[in-house]
Amino acid sequence: MPANDITLLERFWSKVDKTPGFGKWGDCWRWTAFCDRDGYGKFAPRHGEQWYAHRWIYEQTTGNKLGKRLATHKCDTPSCVRPDHIEPGNQKKNMGECSQRKRISHGERHYCAKLTAEQVREIRTDPRLHREIAEDYGVARAMVTRIKGGKRWRLVE
Repeated sequence: MPANDITLLERFWSKVDKTPGFGKWGDCWRWTAFCDRDGYGKFAPRHGEQWYAHRWIYEQTTGNKLGKRLATHKCDTPSCVRPDHIEPGNQKKNMGECSQRKRISHGERHYCAKLTAEQVREIRTDPRLHREIAEDYGVARAMVTRIKGGKRWRLVE
């Protein structure tokens, strides 16, 4: 291994906190340098390069190149860079796991939600024109149509 690689690895690990108690299982290794708005660590191994920290360390420690595949977190902790918590994946698998593990915000918890679950129930039973309902609730007519048709807010009974 060339000396530059050792220096890069040493620099990488200097930005990692391995103190127990972090993450879902309490054994995640936290990236302490820059993180993006979603909490994923960023690492610049060379000037002008920028990698997601978990992708970079996965490739360095396993020798496996990810290419276009995703590097997904088994621990659901975006800033975790512990190599055995990271595995190759694809968008379909990743989104399926997100939904299954309830990491995706649905309904009222979603940052863009304009309605409550109770309002959705009211909309479903409201006999008026979709346009009139939409005006009363401050949403688009298309949203009312999707709610009544079961395409939106499906988890609300």
